[in-house]
Amino acid sequence: MKITLTPQQKGLSAYLNLASPEFVSIDSVSVSRWERGTTTPHPVRAIKILRTLTNDLMPYLTSLEWEDEEDIMSRMVYERFYSTKAAIYSASYSRVGNISAPIIIEKTIDPDADKTFFESIQHFLHTSQSGYPGLEALDLHYLYKTRKLLLNVYIDKQSLEIVGHNLAVFFDSTELDATFITPYSTLPFDKLKPYSKNAPLAICSLSRFATSESAFDIVHANFVRFMAPLLSLFKRSFIFGLFSGDWGRKSRLRYA
Repeated sequence: MKITLTPQQKGLSAYLNLASPEFVSIDSVSVSRWERGTTTPHPVRAIKILRTLTNDLMPYLTSLEWEDEEDIMSRMVYERFYSTKAAIYSASYSRVGNISAPIIIEKTIDPDADKTFFESIQHFLHTSQSGYPGLEALDLHYLYKTRKLLLNVYIDKQSLEIVGHNLAVFFDSTELDATFITPYSTLPFDKLKPYSKNAPLAICSLSRFATSESAFDIVHANFVRFMAPLLSLFKRSFIFGLFSGDWGRKSRLRYA
């Protein structure tokens, strides 16, 4: 951007000096140090500087180093199962004895063959009013039949009750890249694509939920294992989950 504006460091510093009173201290020496990597402006200051040069901050924002994914997951687990809010929601006047960890099995749902499970997921989406905006308006049965939907449920083997789920859809990764030009972009559901082994797809998880920590661990671990063999095929993968509010780091796995 500096070269496009002016080939000289002095020219860029003069441009920034005139752009805002905040930048009057920037001189050609500052610009030279940034280019050589000797010093780096604070991210907040860097964003302000970039905004005087371009409206597209996505390349810079996605280049920033973020917390390790393990730390993000740990924070999500704490907020969901150990925080004060979680304790209040799970409080009960009844005394509960020791409960052994359930055996949880994963099942890919067919809306026709697994009608009860499918209706339970639809009921959850309706009553919780959660998941990605616009999800409830989608025809999940049609999307499944056209191979545009992946719906996994996690079941307690003993009680046969649902303890978690993951609902995801597929896009052409090139089209999705072109759509996500700002942090405020939303998924273009009119551009959903059927699953194909050869197409450069992006998988987007629109709704994930788990009723317990043991289910949470399996739901997320299984989804990551599902994605891992496909990363050479999928140019970019987006994960939109109930528990996360963070953009991922350079691994190009985005949490939103």
